[in-house]
Amino acid sequence: MPKSLPIQAAEDLSAFVAFCGKPGFTANTVASHRPDGHWVVRDSDGGIMARCSLWWRSAPPLHGHRPGVIGHYAAVSSAAGSALLAAACRDLTGRGCTLAVGPMDGSTWRSHRLITCSSARPAFFLEPDLPQHWAGHFEISGFQPLASYFSALSGCLGDLAPSAPEHSSRLTRHGIRLRPLELENFDGEVRRIFPLSLESFKDNLLFSPITEEEFLSIYRPLRPYLVPGLCWVAEHRQTSIGFVFAIPDILQAQRGEDIDTVVVKTVAVAPDFRGIGLGHALVAACQQSAHGLGYRHVIHALIRAGNVSARISAHYARPIRSYAVFSKELRSI
Repeated sequence: MPKSLPIQAAEDLSAFVAFCGKPGFTANTVASHRPDGHWVVRDSDGGIMARCSLWWRSAPPLHGHRPGVIGHYAAVSSAAGSALLAAACRDLTGRGCTLAVGPMDGSTWRSHRLITCSSARPAFFLEPDLPQHWAGHFEISGFQPLASYFSALSGCLGDLAPSAPEHSSRLTRHGIRLRPLELENFDGEVRRIFPLSLESFKDNLLFSPITEEEFLSIYRPLRPYLVPGLCWVAEHRQTSIGFVFAIPDILQAQRGEDIDTVVVKTVAVAPDFRGIGLGHALVAACQQSAHGLGYRHVIHALIRAGNVSARISAHYARPIRSYAVFSKELRSI
C-alpha cells in the first residue's frame, strides 16, 4: 500500500532528487529554489513512487487567495500521483493556504506548466519536458487549468510578410531604435534588460520578482548557444524599453537533423511603450534576421493564451502544443 510521507533527512533528499532525475536537477538545485517542504509516496519496499516540493511562505501572490505551490513533481503512475497530490493539498490546507497551484518550481521564472495537447512535432529547446500524461494526474485529483499557454510554429520564413512599414515609421517618430543584442558584452546586456523584464512582467499571473543575480543565472547557461542577430533590443534615449530573446533549436542537432528552426523564448515591452507596434517590430526583426541566416522556421514558445504576444504570433504561426498550470481550491476541515 503506497504511503505519503514528508521527507527531512539528507539521504531522503538524495533519493528525492534521483527519482525521475534529469541532468542539472541536483540537491543544490532544490536548495536554491528554497522550498518549504517535500513529500514522497513510497511503496511497500520503501522505494519512491512520486515526489514533490511545497512552497507556502514565498508563494507568488494571487488575488483573493493565499496560494500554496506544488513543484518538483514526478510520479510513476496516476495512483501514486493522486496520493501525493492529496497529501500535498492536506499539508497546504493546514498551513492556511486556500488554493493549491502547480506544477511550478516555486516561481514562474523556473520550470512550470504541463503539456495538455500536442502535435507530432518533437520537443524543442527550452520546452517543458515533463510527460504529457502527468496533466491527467492533476485533473483526476480535482485540479483545473488556472492558466493556459501554447507554442506555435511559423511557416517558411521566406514566405512570411515583412514588418509592416507603419510600425517602423511609428517607432522612428517616438525616437526608438532597434539593435542586435551585443553577445560580446552578454552579462552587461542581460543586466540592462533585467529591470525591463521585471517591469514588463509584473502584472503577469503568479509573477514574483527575482534578484539580478538570479536573472543572470537563468540566461548565462544559454550564452554558448546564441547566434549573433537573433536577439534584439529596443532603446529609447539609451534606455532598454523592449527585447526579443531567441535561440536556435539545438535539440534538432541531437536528433541528427539540421538546425533550421529558431525558438523565440521571450518578448518584452515596457508598459509605457505598448500599443505602438514595438513587440511586433521586435519579432519581425528577429524573424527577418533568422531568414537571412538561413533558418527556415521560428517557434513562438510558451505564450500565455489571450495576451499581446498571442496576437503577434497569430500573424505568422500556428499552434503545435498547449500547456497549463493547474489549481485546486482548498477547504479547511
